[in-house]
Amino acid sequence: MKLLVTSITALSFFTAVSVASAATMRGTIKSIDTQKDTVTLQNGKTYPVPAVTDLSTFKPGDKVKLTYSRSKGKIEISAMSPAT
Repeated sequence: MKLLVTSITALSFFTAVSVASAATMRGTIKSIDTQKDTVTLQNGKTYPVPAVTDLSTFKPGDKVKLTYSRSKGKIEISAMSPAT
């Protein structure tokens, strides 16, 4: 019984951590670098996007939503989509 309670507690902790670490931000594209797979937003910050992202579907001026997490102090983008 103690092992079951410990397992459930650990699972709850890791689930909360994974949910809490994912976040979104919205911005407007200032420029796109398809060679480096990066997007620069109007705020002046450049973010690497996953290589599977089809950057040809985006252009400067588009409003986007970025899903990201922080790892070792760096923002890692996991998805980019048009903002609604």
